[in-house]
Parts: sequence; structure tokens; C-alpha cells
Amino acid sequence: GSKIIEVLQSKPFFISDEENISSPLNFSSTIVNYVIRTQTIVLLDNASDQNIFIGDSYILNNQPKSILCFPLMNQGEIVGIMYLENNLTTYAFTPSRVELLKIISSQIAVSIENSLLYANLEEKVAERTNQLEEAHRTILVLEKDATEKQLAGGFAHEMRNALVGPKLVIQHLLGQDGSKPFESKSLINSRKLKGIYFLIKDKIPEDTLNIALGEM
Repeated sequence: GSKIIEVLQSKPFFISDEENISSPLNFSSTIVNYVIRTQTIVLLDNASDQNIFIGDSYILNNQPKSILCFPLMNQGEIVGIMYLENNLTTYAFTPSRVELLKIISSQIAVSIENSLLYANLEEKVAERTNQLEEAHRTILVLEKDATEKQLAGGFAHEMRNALVGPKLVIQHLLGQDGSKPFESKSLINSRKLKGIYFLIKDKIPEDTLNIALGEM
């Protein structure tokens, strides 16, 4: 049957201090630190044999066979570390394979840089989108407040206009507009009757006057 190739995602590497060397991931942190520091390739045909990394805790505990670790360089800067390990056989990484990896490593480095730039761009786009959405929500709130204030102001203006007529009538009735106060028919007739009373009260007997006043 066909072989299944599993592509793993890159993982962050936490450099341990010299007093507490640990390998939280499945590789030799000592070798990776060495490649980062020297920017050189490390090729171990038999990692368990005598070499400068023989004391590494990961190598002692896991007894790997072949290890290849080299830096991915782009414009003189390390953008990543390629770590390959074979636990089944020694001398797994032949010179021809190493040369091939050297050739494609620059392209790998460029691809990594592009991926990082794209991820950073996506993050900035998402951040900018959130800012625009927040600004849009703020604008909607301000527009709503402005509309409510405008409606309230318009309603108050219409109410003032509607009350102008009644106000003028009331002012006229009360004489507050400078005109003569309004006098009802009853008030006018009462004053006329009072005047008639004073005209006739001394000329008509009191009994007859009382009868006439009662009738009026």
C-alpha cells in the first residue's frame, strides 16, 4: 500500500538555562541551542557514540541513532531550526541528503518568513476589523442619541407652536396682552342691573322694588 506522510506543525522552542537543562519537546535542546549559537550544522551518525553531546539528558534517556540539525537562514538571520532524528538506524543522513537539504533550506526559510508575514498581516487585518466594527457601533450610538435629541427638540417646538394660540387667548382674556380684560355677558348685565337699581331705588316703594328685583 501507499505510505502515509504526516506533516507536523512547527512548535515553539524554549531555551533552557544551563542549571536546569530540560527538553519539554521530543528533541535534544542542547543540540538546538548549539545550532542557534554557532549557526552551523550538527550531523550525528551515531548520537549515542562519543561526541560533544553525549552528556545531553535527552540523548541519554532516549538513545537516538541519527540526528541532523541545521539552521534555516534568510538574509543572514535564523528564521527557524530543522531538527531531524532517526531512531532506527545509524548513518541515516547521507552527505547527498544533507546537500539536498542545504539547497532547499533557503527556500524553506523564505516560506517560513512569508508565512509569518501572512500570519502577522491576518492578525493586523483582524485587529483593524475589530477597531472598525467598534467605531461603527460608536457611530450608531451617537446617531441614535442625535436622532432622539432631534425628535425631542422637534416635538418640543411643535408643542410650543401648538400652545401659541391658547396662550394668546388666555393672555387676552386676562388682559395680560395690554388689551381690556374680557368681561362676560353676565358680568356686563349685572353691572347694568346695579346701575338701574341705584337709579330707581329712591323713586319706587321698597316693597315694589323688592318684587321687581326678584323678577329680574
